[in-house]
Amino acid sequence: MRLSILGGYEKEELARASENVARLQRSQLVIDIDEVDKDQWIIAFTQERNKSQPNEQVLTVTARGAVSSVAMWESHMEMRVASSQAHFEQTIAARKAIIAKAQEYADAKNWTALADMFDNFDKLFRSSNALARLDQQFSAEVDAARTNVSRIEAEMRWWYVIGTAALLLSTIVSNVLLERSFRKLERQLPKSRR
Repeated sequence: MRLSILGGYEKEELARASENVARLQRSQLVIDIDEVDKDQWIIAFTQERNKSQPNEQVLTVTARGAVSSVAMWESHMEMRVASSQAHFEQTIAARKAIIAKAQEYADAKNWTALADMFDNFDKLFRSSNALARLDQQFSAEVDAARTNVSRIEAEMRWWYVIGTAALLLSTIVSNVLLERSFRKLERQLPKSRR
């Protein structure tokens, strides 16, 4: 009975640990999608900015897209390793403020303010070495989650071996006891009934 209770607990713990690994993998997929979006906006903005006669409307749209997509990507990088709900919510609030300011500049058709915002945001992110820090934190979380799954699986195998050995021992003992009981009965029966 105790082994079946432990087995049930281990299965639940394994399910939770496996879900954590899956959550981390999904968060990486979000980052990958954001990164593609960010790169496309940055390329479009850079190409238009470097033209000999750039179109101000295109500059405004692409600069707003670049700022917004960088803010989205960076916030998702932060959120996937957020240490608390408060940190998570602060990251969302900061992203919303950046995107709102970018939209304000875009509505005013102020592409130079958007370009400055993009340049400053990009420099700040690069100078803080945030990408390396966030990637290291994420890798550590993924490693810890996978190690936890491996630990639980090893414990489950251990309990399975223990349970199998106990069942085998129980079967042997009951067979030996049954054999003894039959021999005892045989001795107690009159010789004519044997």
